[in-house]
Amino acid sequence: MIGALRRRGMIAGVSYRLLYLLFVRILGWLLLRGRGSASKDIELPILRHEVAVPRRATPKPRLDWADRAVFAALVRLSLAPTRSSHL
Repeated sequence: MIGALRRRGMIAGVSYRLLYLLFVRILGWLLLRGRGSASKDIELPILRHEVAVPRRATPKPRLDWADRAVFAALVRLSLAPTRSSHL
């Protein structure tokens, strides 16, 4: 009996959480649709800056000859279909 009540409470809690998340997501989409292009143009540099800050904090990985060989092979394989179509 207690297990069934607990399960019902969990289902209700999850349902309310799902409805809340859907409501917040739909409200966010509606607000995004209503914004002007000026605010979107301002948001782009801010987001680029947020991405650039962690890149500066971590050093660039050093590639050795084996890494370069694998990348070269992958590039060659990925470009093979496009090269054959141009001939």
